[in-house]
Amino acid sequence: MPKYGNLDLALTVKPNDQNRLRYIHLIKENLIVIVNKNNPLSKKKSIKFEDLRGQKFIFLADAFRMQDMLINNLHKAGIKPDVYYKSSHDLKVVYDLVELNKGIFIFVED
Repeated sequence: MPKYGNLDLALTVKPNDQNRLRYIHLIKENLIVIVNKNNPLSKKKSIKFEDLRGQKFIFLADAFRMQDMLINNLHKAGIKPDVYYKSSHDLKVVYDLVELNKGIFIFVED
């Protein structure tokens, strides 16, 4: 029985309570790194989390579950993220900050 009543299906990012729930991937998304054209990462064809060492990050607010996944993967790569800015929802601000070379942004590919 779900915690808050009856529920047959939920579409979400990977659930926190994996012991009580079964989840099935509908799609797998590619992550992209958005960088200023003068950033050395812009010359690479592909990037691993380890390549992000020494970068400043622009994140979405903690309410976005994707942020937990990104931070966990950065920690696995031995990186403690240096967060320049957290945006509540305005991607235009995020892209402007990347254009100003204030940090990099990781997002899901459209």
